[in-house]
Amino acid sequence: MERIYTLACEGPPGVGKTDLCYMLASKLNYQVVEDTPLDPFPLRPYFPPSKKNALSTQLYFLLTRVKIIKQYAPPSLFRNLILDFTLLKEKIYASLFLSETENKIYEELLQQLTSGLPLPDAVILLMASPDYLYDHIKRKYGYDTEFGRMHLMEYSRPLVKIDTPPFYAIKCVTSITSMKGGIKINERAQVINVYGEVIPSLY
Repeated sequence: MERIYTLACEGPPGVGKTDLCYMLASKLNYQVVEDTPLDPFPLRPYFPPSKKNALSTQLYFLLTRVKIIKQYAPPSLFRNLILDFTLLKEKIYASLFLSETENKIYEELLQQLTSGLPLPDAVILLMASPDYLYDHIKRKYGYDTEFGRMHLMEYSRPLVKIDTPPFYAIKCVTSITSMKGGIKINERAQVINVYGEVIPSLY
C-alpha cells in the first residue's frame, strides 16, 4: 500500500474533525494544520450569509485557507500533515449561496488561487445525524431555539447565556428613529435627487 504523506479530515462543524486530527497525529507523529481559529462565521453551513455579503464571505474563507496551505506549498514540506479542512468544500458553499454571476467570478478566482497547490493524499469524511449537529450548535454557539435568534447582530458575536445571578432589568419603550416613506436618502441619511446625486446639506 502506498504511503499517505498528507491526510485531511472533512465534515460539517461539530462532527469532531479537529479532535480526530489530533488523535491520528499522536499515533502517526504527524503535524496538525488547523483551519483559521479566527472564524467569525461559525454557523455559515447552517445559516447562510445575506445576499449582500455572500461573495465577500466566500472569498474570506477561500483566501484564508489558501494562505494556510501556501505555507506548505513546496512538495517537500507538504508531508506528515493532517489538515482539518479542505478547499473542495468551498465550491459547495459557493454553489448554494452565490448568484450565478458571483459563482462564475468565484470559480475563476478559485482556479487561479489554487492552481499548483498541493492536495492531500487522502480525505476522511465524517458525518453525523442532523439532530446531533443541531444540539451541538445550541450548546456551542448559543443558538436560541425559542425565538430562533443566532447572534446579537448579523454575523457578530454569538449569544451569551445569562444564568448567574444577580439579574437586573430596565423598562424600555420604542421610539421612531426613521421614516419609511417620503424622499429618497442614502445610508448617511443624505437626500438623493432623481439623478442619484447627493443634495448638499439636506438630510
